[in-house]
Amino acid sequence: MEWALSPAKSFSCVRGSVDEQFFSQCAREYALSLASMVMENYGPACAPEPALLSTMLEHPLASGHVPLWCPELGHCLLALRSHKLPAAQRGLTQLVVNLLCAGVPGTWEVESAEPLRFRWDRFLLPKALHLRIDSDGKEARVDIRGPESRQAVRFYAAGNGRRGWEGADAEALPYLELGHNRALLLSAVHHKGLDLPDPVFPGVDAVTEAHKRLLSDPLDLVREHFPSWSSWFDRVIRTITITQSPPEGTHSGTVDGYYGYIWIGDSGDALKVAESLIHEASHQYYFLLSRLVPLTNDDGRRFYSPFVKRERPPDKLLLAYHAFANVEIFYAECLRLGIEPAQCERALAQLGGELGHVQRVLSDEIDMTPAGRSLFDALHACRSSHGALN
Repeated sequence: MEWALSPAKSFSCVRGSVDEQFFSQCAREYALSLASMVMENYGPACAPEPALLSTMLEHPLASGHVPLWCPELGHCLLALRSHKLPAAQRGLTQLVVNLLCAGVPGTWEVESAEPLRFRWDRFLLPKALHLRIDSDGKEARVDIRGPESRQAVRFYAAGNGRRGWEGADAEALPYLELGHNRALLLSAVHHKGLDLPDPVFPGVDAVTEAHKRLLSDPLDLVREHFPSWSSWFDRVIRTITITQSPPEGTHSGTVDGYYGYIWIGDSGDALKVAESLIHEASHQYYFLLSRLVPLTNDDGRRFYSPFVKRERPPDKLLLAYHAFANVEIFYAECLRLGIEPAQCERALAQLGGELGHVQRVLSDEIDMTPAGRSLFDALHACRSSHGALN
C-alpha cells in the first residue's frame, strides 16, 4: 500500500475525523497479508481451497474493514510465530466465517485434530472437530462434528430492516450496539471458549444486565455530549471480556494483533470506563499503524515512562502518549461541560505532568519515522488546542 501521511494523522485523536477509506485499506492489507502467510505456511491443512478463499476475499462485500477486523486474526499471528496448526485453523476459519456473515456466498470446510469453537455473527457455535459451512448470503447451514456428536445449525439473515443473523440452535452471546457495529460481551467461560488472551484479572462468571449498563452508560455519555466521537469505538471494538474489578479503580487492556478485542474491569464509574474505552480504542489504531509501517526507530536506548514507572522502548512511549493524550482530551472536554469537575480536575492534574514529560522526550530525544512524526504532531496540536502545553 502506498503510504499516505495525511490519512495517518486521522488515527491520532478521538475528536478528529478518521479517514474511513484509509482505515479500511489498512485493515484489509493487514488481514490479507496474514491470510496469505498462513496459507503459504500451512497449506491444505488450514486452507483446503485457497483459490476459493482468494475469491471470497476479492468479493465486493469483503472490501470494507468490517469482516476483516476480528480478534481471531491474532491466532494467525500466533500460528506464524509458534507453528501451531490449530491456531492457524482457528484464525483463518474465523476470517472466512466473518466473510460469509457479511454476505459473501460460499462454502468452507475444515478439519482439526482438537475441538475448536467459532462465532457466527453473535452466536457461539458448538465445539467442532469438523466444520462445514454453506451460505448463499441469506441462509447458511453449518454442519458440525464435535468430540461426541454431530449437529446441523441453520442461520437466516434477519431482514425487515434488522441487521445480522437469526438462529435457534446456537448459543447467542450478549452484545452492545455501538452504532454501525456490535460489540460482543464475554464472560470467563466464553472468553476461554474462543481462546482469546487472558486478561490481568479473571473474567466475570456471567454477563448480566448490570454489566451491559457498565458499558452502555459511558457510551451514552459520549453520544450525548460528544456525538462525533462515537465512531472512535464503533470502528474498532468488536469483543469485550468483562473482568472482575481490581481492588482500586478499574483496569483494561488490549493485546497487539488481536484486533477488536479488549478487556475491561467491572466498575460503576462511568467516566473511568469511558476513559478505558478511549484508551483501548486508541491502542487499536496505533497497533494497526505499527503493523504496516514503523513509527519509531529503535537504537537500543530506553526512556523513562511515568505511566508505568519504568524504562520503555521508543515505540511503547509513543503508544502510551497516544492513548493518554486522548484520555486527557476527554477529561478536558468533560470539565469544559461541567461533568464531574472534581474528578476531571484530578485526572487532568496527573495527566498533564506525565504527558508533558513524555512529550518532551518524544520531541527531543526519540527518532520517529515520518508516519510516527505525523501521528505525534497531529496529537500534539490537539493537546495544544486544549491549553495542554506542558
